[in-house]
Amino acid sequence: ILPSEPPGPSPCPAGEMLFEVEVKSDYYGSDDNLFRVQEKSGGKFKNFWKENITESDSIQTFQKCLSATQCYKFIMIDRIGDGMCCENGDGGYKLTWG
Repeated sequence: ILPSEPPGPSPCPAGEMLFEVEVKSDYYGSDDNLFRVQEKSGGKFKNFWKENITESDSIQTFQKCLSATQCYKFIMIDRIGDGMCCENGDGGYKLTWG
């Protein structure tokens, strides 16, 4: 994940940057979608932050201040496996770091 242009002053303390996840869920988003952010620790990625998508056919925004020097992995999970778009609505997600 590369830093993007921040929209204004960061709400995060020094040494941290704002990570924002915007999720547009499909018609069944609250039934089957969630994301995880994993943090690299000791050469392995470990779960660090998890959010369930609680609303269907809507946009939800999640924010967290993360260390600017740490390595992270973002994972979007569709438990049912029917995807986030098309037949069940126009879902997707956008990540902003910075």
